[in-house]
Amino acid sequence: MIQELSNNEIFSNEYRNIAPKAGDLAAVFEKNGRNLLMRLDAEGAMSLPEAVLFADYWFDPEDTEADKKAAEKGGRLVYLFSIGTTCYYSFVYTDGPAPDFSFTGMEFLPFSFESKPLPKNIYFGAETAFQLSSWYNGNRHCGRCGGHMSVHPKMRCVRCTSCGNMDFPRVMPAVTIAVENGDKLLMIRYRPREEDGYAGTSLIAGFIEVGETIEDAVRREVMEEAGLKVSNIRYYKSQPWGFASNLMIGVICDLDGSDKIAVHDTNEVAEAVWIPRDEIQVYDNGVSLTFEMIAKYKNGEL
Repeated sequence: MIQELSNNEIFSNEYRNIAPKAGDLAAVFEKNGRNLLMRLDAEGAMSLPEAVLFADYWFDPEDTEADKKAAEKGGRLVYLFSIGTTCYYSFVYTDGPAPDFSFTGMEFLPFSFESKPLPKNIYFGAETAFQLSSWYNGNRHCGRCGGHMSVHPKMRCVRCTSCGNMDFPRVMPAVTIAVENGDKLLMIRYRPREEDGYAGTSLIAGFIEVGETIEDAVRREVMEEAGLKVSNIRYYKSQPWGFASNLMIGVICDLDGSDKIAVHDTNEVAEAVWIPRDEIQVYDNGVSLTFEMIAKYKNGEL
């Protein structure tokens, strides 16, 4: 999967508010959008701009005028994490017009889990950066009093300049579920989703709700989306999924009782069907836990 980095490089999410150096990268997303500032070659391999190009937007953690300067410039560069020796940064916008980034020689292009994961480490960096960038840019105002949220100079959080409320990134756990029925796998087709337009065939998946265990979430989601009961719930693998701020938890379970499908959540699911192993269509570009599980079931490895 995409988080399994090449060349044995290490992902480190320790927060370090350090100035960008040569070779560091900036994963800059369009203001209020999913498009990424990048360049694609003929094979679909992505290049990100070097972070040092945005040096004028990075402010020393001791700079007491940082908020004022960021407001004047339309935003600031923030440190995110490192992969190997490469540090990744992103851009936090302020209210008002977005800066013109044409000086990078790159443009905002669509970026999603269906993009080619080339190079793998940069793709993972961009995907994880999207999660943090979305969180920063979605928390410019305090949810408690409506005041202005300031990027904390020494922690990965934002702090209200009026009431002092502090907000930290959140990870939302979700399950992706392989329901087995002998030599058949339960597959569903989603209706187009507002957040990303996805309407493909996949496994049942959903968020773990407040007060639920993983097992409770599995039973509820399968009942909602297919009207089926399951048992023998077992863990497969997990995956950070920055596109939706998820921690995806892959589970396998068995049909328990009748195999008659009755979709309850028709707003989300167009249809659910049992597909024999030899008829399963595999699409696995090395990114998604869900598609890995489908491929492994197809090959008798799940």
